Amino acid sequence: MLLSAAFLAAMTSVSAQKLTYVPYADNGYLMGTYISSDGRYIAGGDAGGQGFIYDTQNGQIKYFVSPENGDETKDASTEVRAVNPDGTGVGYVGDKLCKFDFNTGEYTDLGVNEPALANTMSTDGSVIGGFAWDESTYIQHPIYLKDGVKHDLPMPTSTWLGYEANGFGLTGANADGSMFFGYSTTPVSSSTARSRWTTSTVPS
Repeated sequence: MLLSAAFLAAMTSVSAQKLTYVPYADNGYLMGTYISSDGRYIAGGDAGGQGFIYDTQNGQIKYFVSPENGDETKDASTEVRAVNPDGTGVGYVGDKLCKFDFNTGEYTDLGVNEPALANTMSTDGSVIGGFAWDESTYIQHPIYLKDGVKHDLPMPTSTWLGYEANGFGLTGANADGSMFFGYSTTPVSSSTARSRWTTSTVPS
């Protein structure tokens, strides 16, 4: 949901029908992409290339910005794509898969040795899922990190899918990070079939 300056990022309580707006400073265009399982933290990014985590309990928002943000020659946009009840999140800064911490206001490059981003994480933060891509073809392949170690997940075959795919990515995980779901892409479509992986498919 992309919201204007007047309607930024919001959370709605179904039972109470209460709408609360996330405050903003310089940039009025925020997009919330994830809310923690306990409803405390909202994560996302803004139109200025900044990532954010918002604490709904104390009304505080923290931004995460690449030092290269604003340099038109570089892709330095930032987005927090998942956040846990302890205020830690994952996402990307430019082409780096990163972890974000609301409590410190800092982010950490997790050291994946290829362009990548994270879309999901386990409740304890030990398992992180997303995708990486080839710099020349931009074809995506699903990856996950377990205790800081990167693993490549298998690429479904065209025989199994029933069509020729142009890449795969992970978008979600269960609480302990033992199972992921994601999508495949085709040359003419950004998202088509959904797929499922388990971390047991790669030796630990």
